[in-house]
Amino acid sequence: MMEPSRTDDPREMIGENIWKLYPEIVGTPFERNMRRTAELEEPTSTEGYYPTSGEWWSMQCYPLPGEGIAVQWRDISERKRAEEASHYLARASEILSRSLNYRETLNDLAALVVPDLADWCAVAIADDSGKLQQLAVAHTNRDKVRWGRELNERYPPIADAPTGPYAVLRTGNPEMYEDITDDMLAAGATDVEHLRILREVGLRSAMSVPLRVVDRPLGVLTLVSAESGRRYNQSDLSLAMELAHRAAIAVENARLHEQALDAWRMAQDANRAKTEFLATMSHELRTPLNAISGYTSLLRMGVKGPVSVEQQEYLARIERSGRHLLSLIQDVLSFAKLEAGRVEVTVTDVLVHPLLVEMEGLTLPQVHEAKLDLVFDMCDPELRVRADTERLRQILLNLLSNAIKFTPEGGTVSLACASDEERAFISVSDTGPGIPFDKRESIFEPFVQLQRQTAGSQAGTGLGLSISRDLAHAMNGDLLVESEVGRGSTFTIVLQRGTNQS
Repeated sequence: MMEPSRTDDPREMIGENIWKLYPEIVGTPFERNMRRTAELEEPTSTEGYYPTSGEWWSMQCYPLPGEGIAVQWRDISERKRAEEASHYLARASEILSRSLNYRETLNDLAALVVPDLADWCAVAIADDSGKLQQLAVAHTNRDKVRWGRELNERYPPIADAPTGPYAVLRTGNPEMYEDITDDMLAAGATDVEHLRILREVGLRSAMSVPLRVVDRPLGVLTLVSAESGRRYNQSDLSLAMELAHRAAIAVENARLHEQALDAWRMAQDANRAKTEFLATMSHELRTPLNAISGYTSLLRMGVKGPVSVEQQEYLARIERSGRHLLSLIQDVLSFAKLEAGRVEVTVTDVLVHPLLVEMEGLTLPQVHEAKLDLVFDMCDPELRVRADTERLRQILLNLLSNAIKFTPEGGTVSLACASDEERAFISVSDTGPGIPFDKRESIFEPFVQLQRQTAGSQAGTGLGLSISRDLAHAMNGDLLVESEVGRGSTFTIVLQRGTNQS
């Protein structure tokens, strides 16, 4: 298909200078190929964009016998626009998905479309008050980019104008100006100086499209043609709308990510404050409790005079209550340290048997007081585990205290150990009411307590099992539970075997 003639009668073009008829060809590949065909007398072909018509054309040139050339033009706009759209949408998706910093990606997106789709590209995002903030400006000339930002600050768009970026933001409808006339520039200028600048830029065509998600406006993408002379059409507008749609999704995802991070930071700050408060209060409470315990012991010893049998009983109750309260405070303090990551664990080879013998001796008074039986299955005297002695002792005391607390009168608490080639297993079992299957993991959550009927048991903090499992993890081990309702429970500490086995 031939390029349309510039006269009503194509015969009038005969004998005319082609560069006068088509001055826009000068300096383009079209001109170079025509001259090459004429000079070298060989066929040439090329493709290019015609800014004046806003179309893509392919051109084939053939030398004629003697002098002159024959030129065939073909409109390839539909194919080129499809290729252009596919290329830019693919690149835009890549750019917009590679970072959650939407300010950075919007600048990269604006740079992507310059200069092939636009001489100028700008992206503005609305803040919480609805005011447009220009986040990205692109032009091939960096000085012009700086100048464009300064111009936007000096002459910002008018919020209540019937057309322009704010109108696009309000209505969600795009605006396209295929040909920008001087009258349009005069109507949009704020003052004489503004008009002079707009004329100097040489605006030719422009379009502004909304960035929206779920019918909610986020901002505006603006493409402007100037020195290239490109005229925008409906195909260009469709491409710009799709670019804006993808940019809006990226902005929204980034904002949601930022909100999630902010919420996480707030939660972390609150958690740190809670942990510091718990640690501080635990330390403060231990001081007067130690004084109460000390003075109670002095009174029982008769330091301030004789104490009757009834008074001895009362003082003993005070001591027991003090010890219980101190253990609760110690749980809170341990939990606070674990939460803050301030628990120090020194893992060495630890002999298991002597530690279990020690635990038996420490808990026998509680077992007898609760009218329970304690069964201690002897284990290999040479068995060693990789553990921190104090932390392992803390876990065992916690498990044994729980077993005693939740086992009804006449029941049995058992302490045992076993091992395989790599691991050791230290178990504390009871014949208490057991734990429902769906509650077996929740009991390891902080402050969780199952409501079990236990004769004479004292309420705890609900932190013991959580602390014990965290300590086991800190020693590269674990704390497991097996239980059957009505038959009792078994808690097992799993640790790596020591390396110095005899």
